[in-house]
Amino acid sequence: MCVNSKKDDTACREVFDKIQELVREGVFEIWHPGEWDGNIYIPFMMNDALECYIILKNAVLVGQQLADRKSVTTVEIHSEEERFALVARQGEENTFTVFFTDAVLEKKYYRFDTICHFWETGQEQWSQLVYMIGTMFDKYAFLGEESCNEEEMSLMDLIEFAPFRYHAPAKQLFEELYDTTRKGAGKMLVLSLKAGDYWYGIMVFIYWIFMTERMARLLSKMLTKPARYKLYCYIYHRVQKAASAYPERTYEKDIIHMRNNLDRQLKQKGFEGTYPDYVKDNQYIRVVEEHPFTIMDWENVTLKQTLMISECSGKKKGINLGFFRGKNLKAYYCDAKDYFYD
Repeated sequence: MCVNSKKDDTACREVFDKIQELVREGVFEIWHPGEWDGNIYIPFMMNDALECYIILKNAVLVGQQLADRKSVTTVEIHSEEERFALVARQGEENTFTVFFTDAVLEKKYYRFDTICHFWETGQEQWSQLVYMIGTMFDKYAFLGEESCNEEEMSLMDLIEFAPFRYHAPAKQLFEELYDTTRKGAGKMLVLSLKAGDYWYGIMVFIYWIFMTERMARLLSKMLTKPARYKLYCYIYHRVQKAASAYPERTYEKDIIHMRNNLDRQLKQKGFEGTYPDYVKDNQYIRVVEEHPFTIMDWENVTLKQTLMISECSGKKKGINLGFFRGKNLKAYYCDAKDYFYD
């Protein structure tokens, strides 16, 4: 990186350091909207809780980036009297340059407690929690403590508890992304005791001492039992509290309108409750969502609502209880639109 002028201030240097970080990780890419707004955008971290990107202002692009973003091998930033020049090389095949007057890091935080992705089947109720706590951990890892609130900071270590992480929506990926630590086990121990699930807490304590793979598999299996429902609800409500500190994403198609419309349709079918949780007789529904980014997303990604439907015909009843493995319990999920056309 070559920056040597009066424009070389601390803020710009921090942004340029993040650009070099993207290059080292092989994920550097540039983007601009179809209707040119004069700026170039570089995604830094984009997930369901955070949209963080670099804006190169008053930009002029000379050349183009090839489709394979990982082929960007070097990026140099030079300063001129009134502007900067970002020169990116993709091996020996291609070079493109972006001239710009200023660079800023944009960070937008969003509420994420209704988010769920069904990439793998089974234990979807835990899968949602693993995903959401993983997003908390990722924010902290990329942007530090200032990116998380106090409740998130108190929960995110749970992603390092392997038996919990085994129920991730993409198991292999999550095992590659996160470590297994005693700190993670300690967090589950504390949560178990606070939830009143003392038997699971005792088992976690034993795991905390020995940290064996066999014990991890046993604890993972124990999470699938209805006896863990109280623990599940406690963690879910803590996550909900953490996420509620942030605003909703906004789109041209109003998500609040979609929620109100689904609420009306479910109540016409005899369900009672408030979004996202409903009940009718022994059938329980929790609505979960998939959100596109507000910027830099794929064109075919749209707002989507999915119903997590569980039936509890025994004495125990509750939202998502049917997803646990036990007698008189069954569950499935479906697209909200499909549910009304069965």
